[in-house]
Amino acid sequence: MSTVKSIEEEKQLLSERLNALSTKDLHAFDLQLTLLRTASESYKRETVFKPCPPFLAGLSDDEL
Repeated sequence: MSTVKSIEEEKQLLSERLNALSTKDLHAFDLQLTLLRTASESYKRETVFKPCPPFLAGLSDDEL
């Protein structure tokens, strides 16, 4: 059985999980996204993302 999911399946799963979060959880999720975005824009991205999350591997600066 393959653990690789299509992008559409990933989007659907993320949407379902976000809809199930409480307000407190949403604030924590927003903070995590902010930290991820900031790290991805850093010139030290290679160091910050060790190990690199699989969904970011191979993306160009524009795609990030």
